[in-house]
Amino acid sequence: MCNELVYCERLFHLEHVQGIFVDSADTISGRDEHERAARRGRRARASKSSSDLPPWPELPRSLDIISSEFGVRGKIDFLEIEDDQVIVVETKHGRAPKQPGPRSWYDHELPEVAWPADLAQLGLYMAMLREYGLDAQEGRIFYRGSRSTVTIPWSEPLEAFLHAVVRRAREVGELATPPEPLRDSPKCPGCSLHDVCLPGPGPRPRRALPASLGRHRDPPHARNRRDQPR
Repeated sequence: MCNELVYCERLFHLEHVQGIFVDSADTISGRDEHERAARRGRRARASKSSSDLPPWPELPRSLDIISSEFGVRGKIDFLEIEDDQVIVVETKHGRAPKQPGPRSWYDHELPEVAWPADLAQLGLYMAMLREYGLDAQEGRIFYRGSRSTVTIPWSEPLEAFLHAVVRRAREVGELATPPEPLRDSPKCPGCSLHDVCLPGPGPRPRRALPASLGRHRDPPHARNRRDQPR
């Protein structure tokens, strides 16, 4: 839910305030990926620096977690233990950002290696684990489209960004009408709620998109919403 707020506030309102949801090939694909992750289970890696067993040698097949500090809950798909640290690993259908450069959300500067919406989801999982006293110093995002993994370290700027996301989610959730639609955004044509968000005559481009538009990010509708912080 919170990652969709970062991706598009209008989409967030339509789905989570008005309760409008349209299934698509992307949502089905996203559910399949999450189910495959659940069947694979979790891994616990031995420490590289010690012969001792890690403090959590066995992890549950799925981890439902709640944060009283942030007021959100979520379901983590995949955990690893490495050097006595617990690491959240998120798998995304799309590609990692191709072009290096600064990324931001409102006045928050963000790491350039991941899309802001993905960063919000991963960061909130890390925050919830830390609230439970686990040493979550970093998280990882595997982008299937580009076959690449990016690492996100925990930091004070990341924590400030997460608090701002949750505050904004509450603000948008109180709105009687949804925010204005995005203008000339490459996010819109592949969105499952495109026709609801921007109704009008004429054909709507759906999946026949150039690679630079259709696969440059993991759209939120390609994810299983039950597994995201909310």
